Amino acid sequence: MVSPPRLATYVYALAARLTPWFAWPAALLILGGLYAGLVLAPPDYQQGEGFRIIYVHAPSAWMSLMVYVTWGSRQRSGSSGG
Repeated sequence: MVSPPRLATYVYALAARLTPWFAWPAALLILGGLYAGLVLAPPDYQQGEGFRIIYVHAPSAWMSLMVYVTWGSRQRSGSSGG
């Protein structure tokens, strides 16, 4: 069995090697999603073109809530990281 410090070193090295391979597809998927949500999505029959912003606003709101909870839980646990 691998000891925890050695395992952490291995995982961080693996993550550093794989980050570029996942970053480019992620960026392309984000751009594709923005294009689909803001350009290709049909306008709402009542709210018109302004409804499309919900495809950007809702995921951004969820992401900000996740970051807030993550920071709060890290501070509460005492691992401020840095």
